[in-house]
Amino acid sequence: RKLSHFPKYYGTTYIFSHKAYLQERVGKDMSNYLNAYCNSFGYINTLQLGLQMLDSLQQLHSIGFIHQDLKPPNICIGNFEGSDTSKVYLIDMGLATQYTKKKILRKPVTKEEHIKEGDAPQHGNIAFGSLNSLSGKQLSRRDDIISLAYLLLYCLTREIPH
Repeated sequence: RKLSHFPKYYGTTYIFSHKAYLQERVGKDMSNYLNAYCNSFGYINTLQLGLQMLDSLQQLHSIGFIHQDLKPPNICIGNFEGSDTSKVYLIDMGLATQYTKKKILRKPVTKEEHIKEGDAPQHGNIAFGSLNSLSGKQLSRRDDIISLAYLLLYCLTREIPH
C-alpha cells in the first residue's frame, strides 16, 4: 500500500558525522498554521485534519510501526510551494518503533505477533503523550490514537488537554 501521507524518502547521508535523511520537501508544519489562526483551527479544519491524520496513522500502523511522537511540528500541511494545502504529511520518524514481530501484516494481528509488553522509557512529547507514554509503559497503536485526540483538542481550544 502506498504511504501517501509521508514524504518520499531519497536516502541517507552524514553531515558532520550526524546521520541525515533526505526526503521530499513538504509544506510548513502545523505550528505555523496554528499561530496564524490565533484562537483555533475551527471545527471544519480540525475535522479535515483529523481524518487525514487517522489515515496517515492507519498507513503507518499497517506496516507494523507506531509513531510515538505526534505534535504540531511533526505534521506538515501541503506542498513546499504552498499552492496546495489540502494534504497532510506526517514527518519525523525518529522515535517510530515496530510494534509487531512480522514485517508483513494481515488483519487481525494476533497477540503472539505483538512485541512483548513491558516497561519502556518515556517517548515523545509530554504535552500530547498518552498516559501509557507518561508512565513508561510499552506503547501501542492505541497510544498514537490517544495522542492524536489530544492534538485535535489542542487545535480546537489551544489548550493542552491534560
